[in-house]
Amino acid sequence: MLFGQSTFKQEPFILKGQLKDCPEKFLILYFEDNNYLPLSDTIYINEDGTFYFKSFKIKKPQRASIQKNRTQINDIFIAPGYDLTLTGNAKDYITLSKTKKLLGVGSVSNQYQFILDSILIERGSQVSVFQLKQVELISFLQERRKLQDSIIGRVFSNTTKEKYLSYVKQLVELDNQYQELNRLLQFVNTHKLSYDESISFVKNNLDKNVLRDILNEKNLTSSLYKDGIINNEYLDYLVNLDYLKDSSLKKKSYKLEKVKNTYEGKVREYVLYKLISTYLKFSRTFSNLNTNRELVEPYIPLLTNINYKKSIDILFAQKDKELSTTLIGKPALDFTLEDNFGKKISLHDFKGKVVYLDVWASWCGPCRAETPSFKLLHEKYKNDSRVIFISIAARDTFKDWKNALGEDKPEWIQLIDKDDLIWKSYTAYTIPNFILINKNGNILKFDAPMPSSGIEIEKLIDSAITKE
Repeated sequence: MLFGQSTFKQEPFILKGQLKDCPEKFLILYFEDNNYLPLSDTIYINEDGTFYFKSFKIKKPQRASIQKNRTQINDIFIAPGYDLTLTGNAKDYITLSKTKKLLGVGSVSNQYQFILDSILIERGSQVSVFQLKQVELISFLQERRKLQDSIIGRVFSNTTKEKYLSYVKQLVELDNQYQELNRLLQFVNTHKLSYDESISFVKNNLDKNVLRDILNEKNLTSSLYKDGIINNEYLDYLVNLDYLKDSSLKKKSYKLEKVKNTYEGKVREYVLYKLISTYLKFSRTFSNLNTNRELVEPYIPLLTNINYKKSIDILFAQKDKELSTTLIGKPALDFTLEDNFGKKISLHDFKGKVVYLDVWASWCGPCRAETPSFKLLHEKYKNDSRVIFISIAARDTFKDWKNALGEDKPEWIQLIDKDDLIWKSYTAYTIPNFILINKNGNILKFDAPMPSSGIEIEKLIDSAITKE
């Protein structure tokens, strides 16, 4: 069976090798289970960059990724029985992309992506769909398709009897097909085409069999189909077409309704599960969570997959626990972290003062963009002992954090969150995030205005420091 619920022999997946100059102590392998639910596992890196990873959690051949802060190896194919040796220099993304090599059982299946990556890196050009005109986009897609087909012919004509080689070939072809559709739909969804223009643009530039077969559950084996198409661009495309016909349809639950009434089978279940999870995951306050809970509850009974239901129950519980630590008026979670001079600093050190807390990272562009405004805000209050400014670097490396401080030269307290305590408790998984804490150590404002809001954040700080 090519794309059905095949039973694959359960053998260990092994990944070993050496990543020289790797800035990470460990990497995270992201993959999925047989229900398309996300899983992850940890690959520990020794000081010399060597590592050895063995797992029985990988139940099927699939596209996966290995990531942690500055180190990324995207689109690697893993499978039960694969025994891969990965080498390269991981000092930065470009260097790793140019030097990474893969040998061993399963390496032939991975040659397609490695060859494609090396060609694109060598060309050194990043093409944005949003910047291309219609003719340019079609030309780009045709050239990319020609390149991809050439590499497929080169790699998968290999006479080796490597496990899952033909299966991986079909995964690659399916991924490429939906990557192309994704780019077409991105163009339509961002360029505000009319109803007729939207339909004709997609219809005239895509194999008609693709759209005819788009709700077939076999496509769920493709990661680009699941999260690039059916749950995002294609759904947005369908919803926007309806909005163009009737703008009164616009409401928060319409996507859920569209999936319920248009999708079918396992595809409908998967997309409903992903939409419900998204609403819950990004609920940033209890009020928001309760509103979203009411929104998604009518659709949960449509899920027959018990694993999806269990996952949603767990997510509800996690959000309840997470938001309980950030509830306005409740004590802010205490912490003890190291500053840029090696000194340990705790939140309780500032009891009796208003604290403006900033969670950021050196790699976060929007975070760094707030620095000039933050400097102005700090300058205004630096002689006022009633207020303290603290920035905490989350999901960052010590070296990159120190380099960023050297470049930005902030004059307020700088801490680093080495154990992800702040990331999990204060950010709701997004940065930059600013929290205002009152003199009693209670949260006054979670997701407070940024420094660039100017008078808005100043009014809140002024109000807080004048209260007894």
